Amino acid sequence: MNIDDEEILNESTNILKNDITSTVDTDFYLAYKKLPNKTAVTIRLFERNDYYTCHGDDALFIARELLHSTNALKYWKTSDGNKPLQTIYVSNKQFEDILRKLLLIKQYRVEIWKKTQKLSNDWTLAYHVSSIESS
Repeated sequence: MNIDDEEILNESTNILKNDITSTVDTDFYLAYKKLPNKTAVTIRLFERNDYYTCHGDDALFIARELLHSTNALKYWKTSDGNKPLQTIYVSNKQFEDILRKLLLIKQYRVEIWKKTQKLSNDWTLAYHVSSIESS
């Protein structure tokens, strides 16, 4: 299943007509936009205290391909006025299932980002996981 820009735009427009869940944390959004490029088969998850978040196309992919529903998607208003940032909240229990599906079924790579300090908004790559074995 390919996710095309028109479908994303239509979905965002429908959400905008109804409501936007919340305003994104400006500091997080700026840090998120500065992250280095990644491959199309890499999903980024952000470790919070008791849950994880996933954003943008990665959140859309998880909702559609793994959860088979976009009901879990939230849309954060962005500080720069761009289209809302798709966001999905992932519990620790869901995280294990999603990680297993991404690695073993979809053959994706997963990056897990953590804050460098509790009150900081600097994010660092904590784990880079792949199901591909090196020889």
